[in-house]
Amino acid sequence: MENPGLQLTIKTVLDAVEKGPSVFFVTDPAGMFLYVNRKFQQVTGYAAKEVLGKTAALLNSGQQSRSFYREMWKTIQRGEQWTGEYCNCRKNGELFWVIAAISPIFDEQDEIVHYVCIQNEITERVRLRNRLQATIRTSMSGMATLNKTGKIEEVNPAFCEIFNAEQQNLLGLNIRQLFSGEIAADLPDKNTAGGKDFKEELLGRDLTGREFPVMLELSRYESFSGTKFVVIITDISAEVEYRDRLEKLNQKLQDANRRLARLAVIDPLTGLANRRRFEEKLKDEWQRCQRGKQPLALVIIDIDYFKRYNDYYGHPAGDKCLQKVAGIIDRQFKRSTDIVTRYGGEEFAAILPDTELVGAEKVAERIRLTIEQEQLEHRGSKIAGYVTVSGGVAVRYPHRVKRKWDLVEAADRALYAAKNGGRNRICTDSEVVE
Repeated sequence: MENPGLQLTIKTVLDAVEKGPSVFFVTDPAGMFLYVNRKFQQVTGYAAKEVLGKTAALLNSGQQSRSFYREMWKTIQRGEQWTGEYCNCRKNGELFWVIAAISPIFDEQDEIVHYVCIQNEITERVRLRNRLQATIRTSMSGMATLNKTGKIEEVNPAFCEIFNAEQQNLLGLNIRQLFSGEIAADLPDKNTAGGKDFKEELLGRDLTGREFPVMLELSRYESFSGTKFVVIITDISAEVEYRDRLEKLNQKLQDANRRLARLAVIDPLTGLANRRRFEEKLKDEWQRCQRGKQPLALVIIDIDYFKRYNDYYGHPAGDKCLQKVAGIIDRQFKRSTDIVTRYGGEEFAAILPDTELVGAEKVAERIRLTIEQEQLEHRGSKIAGYVTVSGGVAVRYPHRVKRKWDLVEAADRALYAAKNGGRNRICTDSEVVE
């Protein structure tokens, strides 16, 4: 049997919550909105249908740290009430402060089923408190009061010291006369439109014309005699100088890191990309060609009888030979997407994205022919009196082949086929007989 008195009490409570002066909302244990009252919608700017089913993180202003929210959640998940202040964000992006009480609601099994939150906005109180704290905290900074047009009415000794002037020479001046730049032209009225505090780095200018960096904080307040402004000035010359030095040091560090990163993927002898860079590029291009369903070609070039070259001419001459051959190979590639690497010892590998077998074979043959035409002396060679190379060419479609190393193994087999076929020649993996 229904209890009319109980029903009336419930309706009265619900009406009080819905029409009450405080923000009131209910969430599930995960923080998802289940109910918001009329005041919530007025304060936040969100309609109920915009927030129901979403979490309270929707109002997160980013002003509190993650640890702040972790402690809040720990408290309410323990079944305890949490009270405190924090900053929220309205739908229009405006920040506002609230004092809140969050309480858990339990079911018959003593499990948390809901959280109820009651909030009251305290934005103005926080603003006033912050101003007072700022005044106390920066009492050693320069301070001045202005009338509504920006004329200086009062200054403290630190303000006089910063601007290198006697008090009587500052009183009556417009604050704009003590700063340079476009922002200074709007002081003080436009900078504090809407009641917001203003904080900015500006160039201060004393009465002799000397300019120096300052941090300016400007607040508007209403007094019995009308609108007034409070200005707090901090000379940040030393800070800016330190920051500039630090920025230059950071730039040097970044430059050094870039050089180190480049050295990590460059072969120091030939200046070509090294084996590490080859593997990175192969992985990247394999994935790109896989997505685009395009072919990926690989050319491996090996100097014929290079060990005999080193034995005959010595390793210093061998290094010069490698450098010359590397330069010749590198010059044959014009596309920015291609990459030539020193694959190991006297081997070079070139990755050619979006290239069919015919095109890759032409490039390889051009390399072989150009090196042969250079007629670099090689008396240790068994096939000619000059340096020659052998090459292996392979092409794969990554979207059809799972392993990228299939491409490398195929090019390697083609290279050995070229060597076994007499050297100074190019073979493709289509010519290899398994």
